[in-house]
Amino acid sequence: NRIGFQKSHSAGPSKDFAASLPSLAASPQWKFLQVLDLEGCKGLEKHHLKSICKILLLKYLSLRNTDVTELPKQIKELQCLETLDIRQTKVRMLARKAIVLPLLKHFLAGHNISGSNDARLSDESFPAAVEMPLGIQKMENMEILSHVQVSNRDSELASISQLLKLRKLGVALLGSQV
Repeated sequence: NRIGFQKSHSAGPSKDFAASLPSLAASPQWKFLQVLDLEGCKGLEKHHLKSICKILLLKYLSLRNTDVTELPKQIKELQCLETLDIRQTKVRMLARKAIVLPLLKHFLAGHNISGSNDARLSDESFPAAVEMPLGIQKMENMEILSHVQVSNRDSELASISQLLKLRKLGVALLGSQV
């Protein structure tokens, strides 16, 4: 969107970009962004994420492989968001309260955990899941729901069953050990 970005070579490319986000957010074009791919960007802080949540026309947000650990409650403001990619982050839940992103089609989550106490699995990695987003049944456009954790509650499974456009589902069942 023709937002100017001057790269400095002081701390490394991903740190430079995170440090430049406040100046980019001050640009008049910032609010018109539709795609923001921050994959691999380190140094993202909560105030950066709050600034991103002001991009009301944003359709695609990738925080994949960043050091983000929590999404701000302002994520609910991204009403045009269609894809949210939080894979390979430490984010464990979308929000503490139910939020509705009505146009969300792709919720991509989880990160790989390697190593295991079981010798058979020691060389393999498996995805760690994110808690099932509250209010998921209201996100009627959902097509891909990837690596979410479902507890024993029937209500979570009932919520998933209401997603009639869902074509790809990746869940981890959380239950008692046998």
